Amino acid sequence: MSPSASFFGVDYNERKEEQGVASMIYFENFGYLQERSQISKKDFKDFLKQHSARNERVKKPQFHAILSCKGQTYSHKELKEKAIEIMNKLGYEGQPILIYQHSDTDNNHVHIITSRVGRNGKKINDKYEGVRARKIVNEMLAIDVKNECSQALKDALQYSITTQSQFSLLLEKKGYRIKAEGEEMVLFKHGQRQGSIAMSEINKTIERSKHISVDKERIQKLILDYKKQYSSQLINNSSANKPSVERAYSSALTHSLFKNEGLEFHFFASKAHDLPYGYIIIDHHNKCVLKGSEVMKLGQLIGSSQEENGKEARNRDAALPVCTVNKLKREENEERSVEVPFIPEGSFSEAIDAIVDDAMQENETSGRIKRKKKNRKNSY
Repeated sequence: MSPSASFFGVDYNERKEEQGVASMIYFENFGYLQERSQISKKDFKDFLKQHSARNERVKKPQFHAILSCKGQTYSHKELKEKAIEIMNKLGYEGQPILIYQHSDTDNNHVHIITSRVGRNGKKINDKYEGVRARKIVNEMLAIDVKNECSQALKDALQYSITTQSQFSLLLEKKGYRIKAEGEEMVLFKHGQRQGSIAMSEINKTIERSKHISVDKERIQKLILDYKKQYSSQLINNSSANKPSVERAYSSALTHSLFKNEGLEFHFFASKAHDLPYGYIIIDHHNKCVLKGSEVMKLGQLIGSSQEENGKEARNRDAALPVCTVNKLKREENEERSVEVPFIPEGSFSEAIDAIVDDAMQENETSGRIKRKKKNRKNSY
């Protein structure tokens, strides 16, 4: 998570605790605070700031990370023990550390907060920290990254595709970064090369896919049926501090179709536009990738039922007398209620977590800028 000079990670987790979706399950090496029966978030923050003041060159000493598992594979207590083991191996043994358990998503996870300044006043080595942490996790779980990559490639080759980009997307969905090198497609994860595949193999899959029929009408019917129950209003789940060319969009409609029917929607967007310009559908049940426009126009997919009703109303109005139209509009205005945007549970909660953290960092940055301006003004 984002670093911080003020340890806003404590504020974030304490607020989650007040909401009843988180609780502190471990704190250690906080000196005199360890003996207290009650400790406030201010106490924790003040202690971490004082500890970090040993090295004023480290401007943002907060270390804030999340350790998560699929579903309830591990209990929060087990995640806590593994988090401590990982932190010790990363060089944070003996540091003041806070661990909170969270129950606001489908996956058990814990938040870890400490300082990057060691007890000796030196900054703890954070070079390639993410890569080192992933390696530690893989060793703990006995994961063979090469075999994992090989299996991911085998799985992707089972899908019907029409372009190499669609094949890349299937692998990106599993966390790989793709790079073309000559006649090969190379896969990277956590900063390290994991494996590769010849372009010729992908082209064979594309050729084979031409002879496989896909029931696009079935998918279109499913979308229309679900659209009667779920909002199609898109939510931008991208992290505000990490804008990407392709933003992560979703809606209650796409979430439900993925959860219940295995239809995953991937939208394409650019920094210059607020809304996507196209999309892809991945049918995991039937193992095929489709261009969204072949199933349903983007405007029809993301357009609200209110907009569609508006078109029907305009067609109706054109065929009715003016007095009748005015009466119908008055009745519609009286019956119209405010629509509350639906935010589904599960994967959206992680996105909301990231957005909230980004907003908190933006507030902190804004406050720092204001203080600097005020100090400059006072010095004139």
